[in-house]
Amino acid sequence: HLSGWMEIFQIILSCPVCQDIFKDPVLLPCSHSFCNVCVQQWWRTKQTRVCPVCKAVSPRSNIPPRNLVLKNLCEAFLLEVESGVVCRLHTERLKLYCVDHQTPVCIVCRDSSQHRNHTFTPVNEAAEFHRNGLLKLKAKWEKTDEDIKNQAGETERKVREEFRVLRTFLQEEENVRIAALKQEEIGSHHNHATLEISYCTS
Repeated sequence: HLSGWMEIFQIILSCPVCQDIFKDPVLLPCSHSFCNVCVQQWWRTKQTRVCPVCKAVSPRSNIPPRNLVLKNLCEAFLLEVESGVVCRLHTERLKLYCVDHQTPVCIVCRDSSQHRNHTFTPVNEAAEFHRNGLLKLKAKWEKTDEDIKNQAGETERKVREEFRVLRTFLQEEENVRIAALKQEEIGSHHNHATLEISYCTS
């Protein structure tokens, strides 16, 4: 059974005909409210437009006005249910966390056969546990990202160093070959000059 103010609200905000939360509620002259669809369907089965609760007769010429206050209350109640603050099945506060199903549950859910012999923890403790898990996972991702950046930086440094060494080697090789060519050219000129001198003195 439901307990607390949520039970009271559900009873107050339930249509006497469909037993569900009011949808587009209308107000009869006797002050009872119903879903517009419910009361119209009810009247189709009756010879007179009687109230489903107190049997008071409403004139056929009377169009039931919308109960806007009740409509707003129902919308606020459903909004809280849909927000996850209360259980959709029992409209009780979600105070517990089912470890087996990994979902928030209410006290009524805990005692149901669906969660029999399951392990529960306060929902705030479960939220803190999952929050810490997400923070650790986030830190791990950030560390991995930082490691990748550091590795990429180190690889770039090594590549630049290797190319620097290669450029230095090629420059030195170029200088050696140019020097050798110059030396060969000087030697060639020297031999040619020596031959000319020998020819002139012979």
